[in-house]
Amino acid sequence: MAAYMAGHLDAVYVTAASFYVPWDLDVSLIALMYLAFGYYRRKYISNSWLLPLAALSSLLFLVAFHLGLFDYHLDTKYLVYANPILDLAIPVSLS
Repeated sequence: MAAYMAGHLDAVYVTAASFYVPWDLDVSLIALMYLAFGYYRRKYISNSWLLPLAALSSLLFLVAFHLGLFDYHLDTKYLVYANPILDLAIPVSLS
């Protein structure tokens, strides 16, 4: 979680100061959280209540985005991170 927050802080403050981070290390801080979530989630995937919950939350996010209730963008190449909570909740619910 610390790497995830460091990646968000880097995208907001360090990139704004036009400081070059080599080898996309700032992007790997964000990707590390998604990788860790997928790794530790594999033992809970067989639980019967998690799959409908993930499907329902994914459907709610997609419908809300389609209706224009919020504008969400996540682009790791150009360091566009909108909201730390949504940047974690939406990709995790879709996976």
